[in-house]
Amino acid sequence: MDKRLKAMICSVFLILGLVFAFGVPAIIGAVTGKCTLEVQATVADMVVKDDGDGTMYSAVYEYVVNGEEFRVTSNASTSWQPKIGETKTIKVDPDDPENMTDPQVMGFIVKIFRGVGYAFLGVFLILLIFVRSKKIIGY
Repeated sequence: MDKRLKAMICSVFLILGLVFAFGVPAIIGAVTGKCTLEVQATVADMVVKDDGDGTMYSAVYEYVVNGEEFRVTSNASTSWQPKIGETKTIKVDPDDPENMTDPQVMGFIVKIFRGVGYAFLGVFLILLIFVRSKKIIGY
């Protein structure tokens, strides 16, 4: 195999690993970073989306901030169905209480991206070791 092709394949796994393990979680953190006020919210309803690949659920939360009631649909969809009536701690933006995040869901999403990123980085390291060992052996 050509040296440039080997380097390109290794580089792709390295870049994907770094983006998934560190870039995407950083972006998610920046987007949800304004949501600092913890409030108790009730799962009042759910939005069901079925695109043919599977059913996804988004919780509809009801909560009160500064005496004002809000009813907001989560921007994160999951494959598990939220329990209507369940009380959860969510975080909202104190300056814009309609902007909210569910730390449990976002934490799960970040873990998935990090896991995929670490897998790419693992493949990168294996390929790098393999390419280096072939170079030492003389293949």
